[in-house]
Amino acid sequence: MRLPGKRLLAVVILLAGTGTGTGIAIATAPEASAQQVVNICWNHHCQNLWNNNRSFAAPVKFYHAGGNNLENKWQLVEIGTVNGENCTSNCWPFAPGSGLNTRYNNNIVWQFQYYNDPRWCQDQSNYSVASDSGQLQIQRCNSASSRQWFVQSSLNYLIPVFATNLRFIDTGVPNNPLFVGNHGGNVSDGAQIYMGSAATIGQLQWFFQAPT
Repeated sequence: MRLPGKRLLAVVILLAGTGTGTGIAIATAPEASAQQVVNICWNHHCQNLWNNNRSFAAPVKFYHAGGNNLENKWQLVEIGTVNGENCTSNCWPFAPGSGLNTRYNNNIVWQFQYYNDPRWCQDQSNYSVASDSGQLQIQRCNSASSRQWFVQSSLNYLIPVFATNLRFIDTGVPNNPLFVGNHGGNVSDGAQIYMGSAATIGQLQWFFQAPT
């Protein structure tokens, strides 16, 4: 569910300088715009920086909503909006030929910044093409890196941009986004949150909610 009152940014960007190591060209991201502080939850199971572990590659796990839990709070940072209409070289942020810029045209590209320490953001660097999965973790915030960009679909799925681009570059299969979800159906407190395709993880619809 999208939050009201978001400022949409006009974005014209390609795909290099994002840490993909693929040689595909991408320009620098525009200045990010901080938004609301939220819980990011599926059915009262929320994204949580486990044990307030503010360190490199610390895991993002499930934890139940409620109790005004500090580790459940994330600052939404708006990077821009997907550009997939009437564009050629400036389609963004998904890889050219993937079909996903058209599919998600005008959807918002988010970065999720840890509210308790804005130096840390959710990151996709752990994704592996070989296993078609990866654990959601945190790293130092970098709004110019697609490793920290997530697109919210109209059905409230979260699409990890970097991981999705990496998989498309490897497989060449278009219109095949990755998702943020669970592994083996496990959404219990302390269970790891994963990225992957519909074949490797459970797809979840994530909602931005006022902290509880």
